[in-house]
Amino acid sequence: TDPRTGVHFAAGPITLSGDTALTFVRQRYGLPNGDFDRIAHQQQLVAAIGEKIKGADLIANPLFAAHVVQIVAANLTVDSGMTPDLMTQLLVDIVSTPPSGVHFYTAPSAGFGVSSDGQDYVNLDMTKFTAACDAMRNDRPIPLPGTPINLP
Repeated sequence: TDPRTGVHFAAGPITLSGDTALTFVRQRYGLPNGDFDRIAHQQQLVAAIGEKIKGADLIANPLFAAHVVQIVAANLTVDSGMTPDLMTQLLVDIVSTPPSGVHFYTAPSAGFGVSSDGQDYVNLDMTKFTAACDAMRNDRPIPLPGTPINLP
């Protein structure tokens, strides 16, 4: 149960939409690992959306793919080179990837801190993060532990 909103999430598989999904991915209070559990929730939701979209044959239904891109694009700020056509192709590529090729990672942390105005924060481990980014750019294995995502 999110102590700030009172929204309760039952154990096990659940169906989320709209504001409830937003509450799920924003919750960090009342979770044993705080921000890290929130990250896990975000990864679970992204994986579940991917699985849901995979059920719709995007290659056979390009209008649906374009509609998904339109919704996503309306909620992102992207570089000018990220055109709707490129986003559509990326979407098709992503949902065409077999589950064994999909991996989630959490940026490595180097402890915690408190800002001058009392806000808690997580320090990024720049050495490990730079190595992970370099590995991605060069199509090498990511030197971070993956996050297992188990969907029903």
